[in-house]
Amino acid sequence: MCVKIIWVLVMDNEELLKNYYKETDEKMRLRYLDLMLLDLDILALILKNIKENVELKNNAYALNILSKKKKVQDYLSEHLTLTTLLILLNSDDPKIRKNTYIMLGNVTFNGYEKLLLEALEKETTNYCISSIILSLGNYKIDELEKILNDKLKQLGDLLKENKIEEKHYLEIKKSIEKVLLKNSDFIKHEFKGFIDKRGVILTIMPALKNASMNEIKAKFNDARFVEDGILIKTNDYNSIFSLRTFYEALLYSKEGINLDKDKVKTFISNILKKGLISSCHYENNNPFYYRIEIKSIMNKKQKICLIDSIKEEIDNKLKGEYINNPSNYEFEIRVSEKENKYNVYFKLYTVKDTRYSYRVTDLPASINPTTASIIMQEIKGYLKEDSDVLDAFCGTFTMLIERSFIKKYKSLTGLDISEEAINYSKINANNVPLKINLIWEDILKYKGLEFDEIISNMPFGNRVSNHELNEILYKRFISILDTLLKENGYAFLLTSEISLMKNLIKQNQKLKLVKNIYVESGGLKPHLFIIKKIS
Repeated sequence: MCVKIIWVLVMDNEELLKNYYKETDEKMRLRYLDLMLLDLDILALILKNIKENVELKNNAYALNILSKKKKVQDYLSEHLTLTTLLILLNSDDPKIRKNTYIMLGNVTFNGYEKLLLEALEKETTNYCISSIILSLGNYKIDELEKILNDKLKQLGDLLKENKIEEKHYLEIKKSIEKVLLKNSDFIKHEFKGFIDKRGVILTIMPALKNASMNEIKAKFNDARFVEDGILIKTNDYNSIFSLRTFYEALLYSKEGINLDKDKVKTFISNILKKGLISSCHYENNNPFYYRIEIKSIMNKKQKICLIDSIKEEIDNKLKGEYINNPSNYEFEIRVSEKENKYNVYFKLYTVKDTRYSYRVTDLPASINPTTASIIMQEIKGYLKEDSDVLDAFCGTFTMLIERSFIKKYKSLTGLDISEEAINYSKINANNVPLKINLIWEDILKYKGLEFDEIISNMPFGNRVSNHELNEILYKRFISILDTLLKENGYAFLLTSEISLMKNLIKQNQKLKLVKNIYVESGGLKPHLFIIKKIS
């Protein structure tokens, strides 16, 4: 993905920060924060503004969100000073303190745990206390269990004296239990396999479901479409991960389909009692740890109520054999709502999915590797062996790596205007490994080899661009596309700029739009344009 050129065209750091400060729409605020990840120099401005007591609430929130990324954590570990931190931690605004506590839990720089422990002693706002505790859970602290249990006893005394509301006490208690579970040492169960064939749902992209079915059916000839994906039956669970065009593998039982809400918890506890999970793992005298995921339009409070009722049912019927531990778990209970009916599945984390282990680095707008693989299956009929292949906006090289699994090729070339993207591509490609050509250059200035195939995830969507900027980039790129292709060569371009792309292709008489296909990618609805160079 060509990100640097879009960044330069959008706005400079000071302008971006000003727009973020005045924005009230949460989606737009998150878009600005995504853009900040493309140039970490903006963090220097944020830290400078904090020192000058400018926009403390907005800056604290920005650090909270941005510090989820490793490169931001590294930057803050080096540049965030105690003076700057104390301005935030000593603020009278509890929201500023809360965001700062969360940020400290993300960065986990040596010494920050002392600040959190001090804050735990003096903080009086209950929702801030929970954030401190959760952040402390990310540090290795001697006697953390004793510290948290002492805090819980202190709050319990306040509860008896009616100096704290019960709901706040229970919230903090829940945070402490979560941290203690997360940091508990337990031997995870080892998967041993299925004795008999089991139903497994492979979740797919509905828009390109036939591409997934073609790959899956070649291995599992009884595969069939069902409501939430493709159903297969197998006793060789590990073999599923030789397939590349599904997102998740979920254990399925027909008794767990189309349930009324009040039957969900009963089904889950009963099937666990029958050994759905325990029978395919070796015994190790430890309980199984799990989490619950609700896929539904219900609000947060309703989801929490359903999760609590499931947890309570499991606790009552299985007496410590299964423990809810959302931070450190061996399997997931998945509840999926469809028009007031519920389907229940189970996802194993004791079997590692290594299909995309090559991708150790990525960018904010990097394509999901499964999505890339599905696209390759969809265009398989257009691809030829011994082709010279280019990704003109290669980002982290995902598209070309997935192309390499489909058919033989003569050469793979990745080009990007971002030096960071090229460096990331080198790391990822070396993990496959592949013989590649990586070029740090603007595609609009490229002079060199012509290609049989050009496969690119174009810049689109809120995280990297807007329509006006795309219009400039796309117009120039499509005008030279024919010069990059050999005669009868194909370009496969993914973008949500559908009308713009159609119009630009029409204007180039050496290009023919063969097909454009609806795709789903990261919550967006782009199309894949298949373009042929003609005489």
